[in-house]
Amino acid sequence: TAEFENCMKPSVNMCLNQVGNELARTQKSPAICDELMDQSSKDSCKFGVIMMQATESKEIKTCDALNATYKHECRLALLRGQAVDKKSLKSCDDLSLEFASASGSIDTNMQAMQIDQCKLNVLQSSPEFTIEDCAAIGDKSMFSMCESIVKNRPEMNTSIESNQANTETP
Repeated sequence: TAEFENCMKPSVNMCLNQVGNELARTQKSPAICDELMDQSSKDSCKFGVIMMQATESKEIKTCDALNATYKHECRLALLRGQAVDKKSLKSCDDLSLEFASASGSIDTNMQAMQIDQCKLNVLQSSPEFTIEDCAAIGDKSMFSMCESIVKNRPEMNTSIESNQANTETP
């Protein structure tokens, strides 16, 4: 009946999108995404595949195959990842260049928050950073979270080491 068909159509489309996304990622082929029903599903699928490729290759130019919105998000994610890999707070400041080149206007508070989040990720990534390094973060709540993380880091390492020592057989 028409009623049953109207009920099933969204479920079938959801399944097609899910399977298409899964196949595209498994086969690392954004071309599979073109078989999906609507443009937003195609774009989202391509983002998933290309983001995976860009993360693996660590090549920011890989993001250029995406539409403007997804390209920007892909480039930001890669830049954040590179900052963490380099353990470089300065690299987080370079995100502002990406914001400047993005089409449309992005709220400056949102930009600052994303840069601070990048810095927090960098500071979390290595035990060599100290509480003083948290001063690079402008947002008060993220700064306090940074201080807490850095302060508790030695306790966490000590408790992990003591747990490992307790589980080792003499």
